Amino acid sequence: MLEHAIAAKLAVLGLDPTNAQQMRDLAREALDTDPQKISQHFYASSLEPRVRAELLGLIALMFQTMASSANMGEELHGGPVWKAVARAIYEEAEARGLLPAKGA
Repeated sequence: MLEHAIAAKLAVLGLDPTNAQQMRDLAREALDTDPQKISQHFYASSLEPRVRAELLGLIALMFQTMASSANMGEELHGGPVWKAVARAIYEEAEARGLLPAKGA
């Protein structure tokens, strides 16, 4: 259900989960957004900032779910939208030095 909600928000924003550049731009935004300030967008008069804030919140929930699953020793597998978003976030986080490089 979480992946479906993310896919719906992407569609409303005109973002294509198969477009690596769009997903990488989204990943940058997700990593740069202060969670304490995201709620201000829920009260925006236009739809786009509200949907974007909801999407960023869903992405945060997605990663919380993945972390909880890993802590319990279980692997969590999502569908294509889940994988596209996760891949972009991990690649951006790795490029920023927030994660160890592959093979390190």
